[in-house]
Amino acid sequence: MGQWLYDDPSFALRGVTPHPQAGADSLELSFVGCNVNDYELTSETFVAQLMLGGQSVGKGERERPIHIGTRDSLRFTVMLGVDRTALEPNREVPFSIAAMTSIRTPIGLRDLAFRLRGKVRPLKDHTEWKEDGFGLCRPGVVAIPPQFTQPVTRENAPGSSRSQPEAGVRDNR
Repeated sequence: MGQWLYDDPSFALRGVTPHPQAGADSLELSFVGCNVNDYELTSETFVAQLMLGGQSVGKGERERPIHIGTRDSLRFTVMLGVDRTALEPNREVPFSIAAMTSIRTPIGLRDLAFRLRGKVRPLKDHTEWKEDGFGLCRPGVVAIPPQFTQPVTRENAPGSSRSQPEAGVRDNR
């Protein structure tokens, strides 16, 4: 008979935005999830842990489901509570993000764990985050663009009238 075909979704880090708050800081990690299957995928949980220079600095969980359509990609965010001093490296350091999610597929739940790696370095007016080895998003054979770090200004801040999602990537905040 036939054979069941399934590809795990791929995930790439697309942005890191600091959110200083009274008494604590947080980082908003922006990801793109990519589904190359001929059916939709849904995740009820997405947990991410950030390590800088080999030290754990924050962990967070997305509180809303992630729904990636058939042969589509989706942009979503996860907030992490972090130590203020960890956000201000004085030199380039490696980072890694360990993430876990449970994906609902037509054949049941599938637990996925993956790790993203890169480097973070301070610049004059912002901190640059650069992921190693960007994954491909193959629906329509489109690659996830390699540049994801851009300083946040009032014009491109989330929620601003000038803020536009990237072509082909839905923003599902």
